[in-house]
Amino acid sequence: DDVRAISIDARCLRGKCEEDNKFGYEMMTRFVPILVERLGQTRIQLLDIYSHNG
Repeated sequence: DDVRAISIDARCLRGKCEEDNKFGYEMMTRFVPILVERLGQTRIQLLDIYSHNG
C-alpha cells in the first residue's frame, strides 16, 4: 500500500480551531472517524497477537 503523510503544527492548528469554531468542528468531524477506525484496527491486531501468546 502507498502511504501519504502530512505534518501539522499542532499549536497553530489548535489556535485556528479556537479562533474559528466552524473550522474546528469541521476538522473534528473529518478526523475523528479516521482515528476511531485506526484505533479499532490496532485493538484487533493486539488481540490477535496476545491471543496466540497465551
